[in-house]
Amino acid sequence: MGHLLVTKTCADIKRHDWGWLPDDVCESRLRQDKRSAAAKHPRDLALIAMSLAQHAVVDAEAKCVMDYATVASAIPVCSAMVYGYNNKLQAGAQHQLAPVDYFDCARRLRRGTAKCWFRVINTPDVKKLVIKEVYEALYRTELVAAMVEEMLGIVIKDHEPPQWI
Repeated sequence: MGHLLVTKTCADIKRHDWGWLPDDVCESRLRQDKRSAAAKHPRDLALIAMSLAQHAVVDAEAKCVMDYATVASAIPVCSAMVYGYNNKLQAGAQHQLAPVDYFDCARRLRRGTAKCWFRVINTPDVKKLVIKEVYEALYRTELVAAMVEEMLGIVIKDHEPPQWI
């Protein structure tokens, strides 16, 4: 079930115009994690994406301590929100958050990694040293945002490029 869900959800993400997120990132990153095979709902994939993002942020933190400290502190909060999500309840039901709350949490993650990416990309000496780690953190937080959208079943029409968040 999990591998089919990864394939379907990643195909949906491509169709939903996450054009600046490279096509291979969704499937390749999710398939790297063995938990994906047991995923039954996009919520499970969103939790896996958050875990992957957390690891990437730790790897890249040395060059963007303030930005990534914000991301690292937000990931457990966002994970708890997603973990508590029940797709059988309506927004506003007891213990169910409004969709905007989930989107805002994902936006916080994207904003922190995008700020670092923007600084690093414009600093040639630093760029040579850490661009791989910074891109990976950016891709993974973007993947979180895409998975949250899939989990909620609400497609945002205009996915802003991360550097302008």
